[in-house]
Amino acid sequence: MSRAWTKIIDTQLKDFTSSQLMKLGQLTFVDSKAKGELDQLDKLKEYSSFLQSPGQNIFADSLKMSAQTTNANTKSFKPSDIYDDEAYASTYLVQVLAISASASGGDSASITIGLTDGSNQITLLKPTTVTASGPLSYEPTSPLFINESNYLAITNIASVDSPVTVYCAIVARGGAQ
Repeated sequence: MSRAWTKIIDTQLKDFTSSQLMKLGQLTFVDSKAKGELDQLDKLKEYSSFLQSPGQNIFADSLKMSAQTTNANTKSFKPSDIYDDEAYASTYLVQVLAISASASGGDSASITIGLTDGSNQITLLKPTTVTASGPLSYEPTSPLFINESNYLAITNIASVDSPVTVYCAIVARGGAQ
């Protein structure tokens, strides 16, 4: 029996996660002896549709909120930041579902949301003033994807704390670079 199958021998398909499927792929080597394991992994990938939400391209087990506080600076939201407890997060393709920001007490923050590759930036939302009673709520009108090379950059130009939360889901585990 192959190495990949022995890792999941007592796992029912309903209990099998897309994260486990991705990890099985890490155990497979491309050589002539591994052809059988590659075929088996390919069959498992066919079953991955059972792991996705019906009618959606996101993995239901990957919905996550990630929070950081900006204060006169820019915070990056990359897959490795959002899924920091997962070893291969830097290879994920992630869909951003919503972003929120506010400011504490009577303070006002000025938030800009953009995409960057570290050198270039695209502004998704121009500077917007947010307060505790007037928080920012941004929901992309079309799918917004990020990976480790092209990620969210959220800037607060005011010298006040502004908690920012990003809600996302994994679209693909592995190969998104």
